[in-house]
Amino acid sequence: MTDAHTHTYSGSDAIVNIRFGVDAVRELPPMFSVGIHPWDAHNPVDWAAFELLTQKAIAIGECGIDKNSTATTEQQIKIFEQQTDLATLMHKPVVVHCVKAYGHLLQSSKRQVGHTPWLIHGCYATSEWIKESGGENFFFSVGPKQLSLPRTSSILNTIPPNQLLLETDDSGWNIAQVYAQINANEETIDKNFWRYLGK
Repeated sequence: MTDAHTHTYSGSDAIVNIRFGVDAVRELPPMFSVGIHPWDAHNPVDWAAFELLTQKAIAIGECGIDKNSTATTEQQIKIFEQQTDLATLMHKPVVVHCVKAYGHLLQSSKRQVGHTPWLIHGCYATSEWIKESGGENFFFSVGPKQLSLPRTSSILNTIPPNQLLLETDDSGWNIAQVYAQINANEETIDKNFWRYLGK
């Protein structure tokens, strides 16, 4: 089983998130993503140190746009697009954090035609947005937080089966619980996971 986004390494095939400038990391997990979170978009960035760590990362993120952040939307978009540009340059996928800003996210996507795969982690997007985003360079992951939503079944029915991933995020669940909760096809999810990573 694969875990597309987690904050705790469990020993499984999991992408462990590192929040650059915030998380203290003693030992790098086997697979990890590193990103400047939209909550930190107003802070100074040591880009040299960030790029050094991204060279070892399997993905860049989580990064994105969050209307609940104290940083301005303009600050967040700038930092987000700097990271997606770097991801394209380095041929690495992106882990996207998006809260109440799916319109801005779509604009950023259209700005960068042919970008590397973007994983919309913890996807709260509407079915309409998922359809509008289009393209196989988008993946969508759901986890415990999304499974409690009334519209979850609609979201799961809208996400193309070859673009669905599962995650535990910071829930404390193990990934097997998430698979069981939605009766996921393990083989399909795992294939999607490795394709997202370009493996």
